[in-house]
Amino acid sequence: LIFHGGNMPSTTTASAADFRERGFSSKGQATAACQEDGLNLRFGNQEYRSNRELVLVAVAQNGMALKFAGGNLKEDRVVVLRACQQNGMALKFGASFLREDLGVLLAAVTQNGLALGFAGPAYPPAMPAKPPRSLPRNPPRLNSPRLQELAQPKAPLPPVSPEKQVKAPEDFSRMRDNREVALAAVRQNGLALSLASGRMQGDKEVVLAAVAQNWEALKFAGPRLQADKDVVMLAVRQDWRALKYSSPRMQEDLQVMVQGKTGFLADVGR
Repeated sequence: LIFHGGNMPSTTTASAADFRERGFSSKGQATAACQEDGLNLRFGNQEYRSNRELVLVAVAQNGMALKFAGGNLKEDRVVVLRACQQNGMALKFGASFLREDLGVLLAAVTQNGLALGFAGPAYPPAMPAKPPRSLPRNPPRLNSPRLQELAQPKAPLPPVSPEKQVKAPEDFSRMRDNREVALAAVRQNGLALSLASGRMQGDKEVVLAAVAQNWEALKFAGPRLQADKDVVMLAVRQDWRALKYSSPRMQEDLQVMVQGKTGFLADVGR
């Protein structure tokens, strides 16, 4: 494929510097560039970034190109799904309602378990508003006109309309409480357990799957499971250092101690 138009070099590829300076001269050129590196989408104008066919090409090559998609394409389920299949972390660029879509979430966490951190709407928990600061009844005498101006009470801010208020914490973490999603995430990366809900961190099957993938996931298990012999032994068999994440009772258990000592001696003897 030969590029034509403008002063672009007549080669099968063009450097990022060329695209940054001149942009794309044709859809064919843009398609070829995005096939080579999906992130080249960022050098296109709004028309190119809003072209569904071109964006699909870009996210298939590099899911993170979803960041540069224009128009309503971040709300397009097919586009976001394809991006997440290529790179689960692209989930963070999808529309909020798609971060709650079970199929999209499963595709993302199966590719990268840590994408669980982007599950659900991207809003922080609601924070209580601070009451307006009142002046003392007898404020000290202010000599500077500027200080006198600053001392005047300010009008309170207007109340936030319901549709603009941040969502409640339970809405924020709802999809992290989904057992199917949590299992898929920890099977790909055990440390994704740190991003799951408290209920999932107390689910034995989820924790066993996480610890089987990475012994350090024991750190994020609920207290009951840090005292569970099956869970602790699974972690300690992988690395004796997992003992530090177990409960005091497990650290005094003879079988656990023997397993930990065996692992420690094996490390020392290497």
